[in-house]
Amino acid sequence: MQRYQIPDPAFQGLNLANNTLVRGLPSWMGTSLPEDHVYPAELDYQRFRDAYARYLGLPGPSWVLPCAGALGGLDIVIRFWKSQVPSSFVPIAVIQDGAYPPMVDLIRQSGYASFEEWTYHLDETEWQYAFVASPHNPLGTIVRESELVAMGKFGAKGICIDGAYRDYYLGRGDLPALFTSFPRVVIIRSASKIGLAGLRAGVIVAGPEVLEQMERLVPVPMFAVPARGLVLGYRLLGTDEGRRWLEETVRRVREHRWVLRAEMSRVGKVVSTDTANFVTVETEDPEKLEKWFREQGIQVRVLINRVRQYPNLVRITVPEQASDMEYVLERLGRYEE
Repeated sequence: MQRYQIPDPAFQGLNLANNTLVRGLPSWMGTSLPEDHVYPAELDYQRFRDAYARYLGLPGPSWVLPCAGALGGLDIVIRFWKSQVPSSFVPIAVIQDGAYPPMVDLIRQSGYASFEEWTYHLDETEWQYAFVASPHNPLGTIVRESELVAMGKFGAKGICIDGAYRDYYLGRGDLPALFTSFPRVVIIRSASKIGLAGLRAGVIVAGPEVLEQMERLVPVPMFAVPARGLVLGYRLLGTDEGRRWLEETVRRVREHRWVLRAEMSRVGKVVSTDTANFVTVETEDPEKLEKWFREQGIQVRVLINRVRQYPNLVRITVPEQASDMEYVLERLGRYEE
């Protein structure tokens, strides 16, 4: 029986242990990769930085700072914020319910975190910095400019946006204009959702003045990003073949997302917006639904009490390949409560 797994998009068939590639992988990956222990070369670092900036439509590499994935980026941002406050902790408001738990844990380790909804009924002295995901995982909600304005009015000295799923959102917007209007905003991007899963290749995106200050106050070694992540990041984002592969992948996911949302309504109430590469449903018995999916050979994720408004959620990743999509739809067509 065919088995569908949540895709690590480019790395199905890639053996990271012994650095060998097998058939069926995109040719942009090449035929060799650096070993795990090899530090990246300056050229790899600069190529990755330049390629990511061009992919995001930014004027130049000074707008991005490579980091070890989204968590590594958040760690740098928090240390940067700490350098700007007199106390040993950073008062950070997580302006969303259900934010990614490892990131919330990292924020808690900074010494303080408050959790607030989008009402902003806050005393200005309670928090100075804000963290928000856009699109939100698992609901897919997007931060609007009016909401950034509201956070600024309520005293936010810095706003960090987790933009890991931004590649699948149609309205990505003009980043230089965003940073001109909101110079205190930084965005964390990760290549894990666009083909480089597990390699901790990401960037912090902000205005050049902010990143220059960040690099000065929080030195980030060039080898913070593994050599493999830098090399494959450049091959994906810095070559015509890699970019065409990525554009086609994102296009298919967006097309499949519409169909999967409709079909997932068979098994629960769809609560996620059409912005990321997943579909999330609310259901009375998430464990029972997860068991049914597992019996079909389909991997999903159960999220219990992560979002107060929807305590029982099941999330499925949108298949990239047409054959996987056909299989998932065929299985959903057989679902009976």
